[in-house]
Amino acid sequence: MTITNFFNKIANYFNNSLDVENKLLVVCEEFRKGNTEKAFKKFSQLPSETQKKIFNYQWKVLGKPASEANSPIVAHEQFGKLAFFNLENRSCTTLKKIEAIEKYLIHQIKQVLLSIQTDLDHCDDTKVYSKFSQVCALSKHIELIKNLENDI
Repeated sequence: MTITNFFNKIANYFNNSLDVENKLLVVCEEFRKGNTEKAFKKFSQLPSETQKKIFNYQWKVLGKPASEANSPIVAHEQFGKLAFFNLENRSCTTLKKIEAIEKYLIHQIKQVLLSIQTDLDHCDDTKVYSKFSQVCALSKHIELIKNLENDI
């Protein structure tokens, strides 16, 4: 990988992925303001794959209900989705919704940081620039992490 390809990869990530991350931060902000309907509307505009991942985090945040036998009212194959949208006698607090989104965001940021680090480790052309590259590439993610920490 050349230094140009490396920076193109970072630019591509910032142009594409941060759009979803920023939209999720807006969803959290709307939940905090009590604008649940607006938060749900913005959430529904996200890619379905992102929504599914957040529903999985919602399930985890709420204790991973495992089977209908344990609690037919609580457990369900799509428990995270139902609880997120407060459907079919399954619900969670706004804070738990925000927690699920933030856990997803933190996981995404960690994955990107690992990917960037792996690319740097395998790129001879960037050894001289590695510290500079890391600072430039990660500054946006650090800003997002700080925003999340301030909100928690």
